[in-house]
Amino acid sequence: MQEELTTLQKVYDVSLEFIIKYSFQIIGALIILAVRVKFAGWVG
Repeated sequence: MQEELTTLQKVYDVSLEFIIKYSFQIIGALIILAVRVKFAGWVG
């Protein structure tokens, strides 16, 4: 049981680290995508 909890904790830690590390890049990419879609609608 303890080994399963340790494994689950490691998975949680890695997932949280990934979210913290890449969240600003993902948000930035979504903002750029939204601006480009809006610009494409305005131009086209």
